[in-house]
Amino acid sequence: MPDPLKVERDQKLADMKERAANTFEPAAQITSATRTAVSDALLIALPSTEAMQQACQRAKRRARGIRNDNTDDFAIPPHLQVYEKINDQNQKENVPFLLFDSYAKEGEAGFIDMTEDSDDDEEHEEREGILPENGVLGDAPHWYGDRTFLICPASFNQVFTLHARFRDTKTTISCLYMLLKRKDTTTYTRVFKIVKKLVGNQRPTHYLCDFEKAQIKGFHAVYPQAEITGCWFHLSQSVHRYCTKKNLKIAEDVVISVQVKWFRAMAYVKADDIPTVWIGLAPSYDRRLRVVVRYFQKTYIGTAAAPAQYDPKRWSVYERTLNDDPRSNNSVEAYHGALNRFFGVAKPTPLVFVDKIKTYHGKVYSDLVRLRIGEKPRTKQRLEWLENDARKRRLINVYEATADKIQYVKDMAALCMNF
Repeated sequence: MPDPLKVERDQKLADMKERAANTFEPAAQITSATRTAVSDALLIALPSTEAMQQACQRAKRRARGIRNDNTDDFAIPPHLQVYEKINDQNQKENVPFLLFDSYAKEGEAGFIDMTEDSDDDEEHEEREGILPENGVLGDAPHWYGDRTFLICPASFNQVFTLHARFRDTKTTISCLYMLLKRKDTTTYTRVFKIVKKLVGNQRPTHYLCDFEKAQIKGFHAVYPQAEITGCWFHLSQSVHRYCTKKNLKIAEDVVISVQVKWFRAMAYVKADDIPTVWIGLAPSYDRRLRVVVRYFQKTYIGTAAAPAQYDPKRWSVYERTLNDDPRSNNSVEAYHGALNRFFGVAKPTPLVFVDKIKTYHGKVYSDLVRLRIGEKPRTKQRLEWLENDARKRRLINVYEATADKIQYVKDMAALCMNF
């Protein structure tokens, strides 16, 4: 006759393993819950806490198809490769969610083979993945690229996201999420080739990103006809960081605080005029900022003999301000902030990352549906910012009629808000 205590113990352990396999709860939490509210006799009969946690981990790994301790070597279960929608017939249907996995085997449903139509000569063995496209990217002329690191699984280098402006609005929609191992030109070129395959023949006319050479080169290699511009906020940050590196006390010195903004205001000068205006402005800087002047000259202005790392046409926001186009990736940065808060955890495992992105995608799709019917999203722009931006536009509208471009830069600098 079976021992009732052993039967109860085995059932308790079976329930624990099932819970581990079907949830993303930590093994320690499941083990603690299993050992709570049981009799002393059963508690003594149960394995040690460490052994139970190990059993939970094994159950999780088996359920997710993980083959060994290499965190790259895992199978994404079918339920994470699709997301569920209700179609026009009020029926549930599964829509592809995982669009690309570089470890995919030929013929495996839901994956695209990395080697197909690839111009890369070297074999690629590092795992990369791309998650959903909602149809916006394929129709949008304006694309935005950015990176986030807090929610990136430890076995990857970055989460790279692509966003697009929705129709003729100022609203950007997240379209693709990519887990990347590296951030070199080869990786970005390969990624954008895959993106091109995913979205078809759509050719974006404009791409806005931060000042990352590898990303810029990779995008240009695949979409050479598109205009690529750098984010004004990232330009401002680069100057601010360099000042900090050189121990310049921006917040404590009025002269330095005012003149540092001149660098940022140079972005509001017409691109073709930037070299001439810079020649007139540079001698006006305080001697303590000479080291920053040399940095800005080398990085963003250049000379005939030594071109800048970033051509003025890349970072001038003159035309974008005139056309009331975005000058920065701030909307994308804000999106990443919201996504990080939604995750509520840093450096999740790859499968937790996919699961949470899939859940968050439901919110993105809901927002998209509302945009399609003309509903305007709620904005949290401060009145102070809106008034300041209106002043910038008024000032830039009289740029051509302004004879003293040096004073124009100084006036625009006065409108550049502090960090």
